[in-house]
Amino acid sequence: MTARQQEVQQRIAEHVKAADTNKDGQISLDEAKAGLPMVYDHFDFLDANHDGQITQAEFERLRDPAAMRTEVLTRLKAADKDGDAKLNLAEVQVAFPAIAARFSQLDKNNDGFITLPELVALMGPH
Repeated sequence: MTARQQEVQQRIAEHVKAADTNKDGQISLDEAKAGLPMVYDHFDFLDANHDGQITQAEFERLRDPAAMRTEVLTRLKAADKDGDAKLNLAEVQVAFPAIAARFSQLDKNNDGFITLPELVALMGPH
């Protein structure tokens, strides 16, 4: 890891520590909402075991963006219950409740679906 990468990781760790208001070593959805808006936006993806807490181990997964992207796409395909390559609100509500709250913002063309291009935009650059 380069010095720059270490510096970034240190800053992230400091932000996470500051957001962990109950000092349990984990970030809850409420803590993310209050102090880590990017984590809040992606909470469902980061909370790998869906226990409502993001642990240090779950944050560590972010170090491998390719693996994270693959995992996200796998979860998205699993959420697409009707196999139409897009997610309707009902599918999002079941699979990704934190995203469901922002469904209308993410549905850029207002067609009632979140499509793969809209999801890729949410995940950021490759």
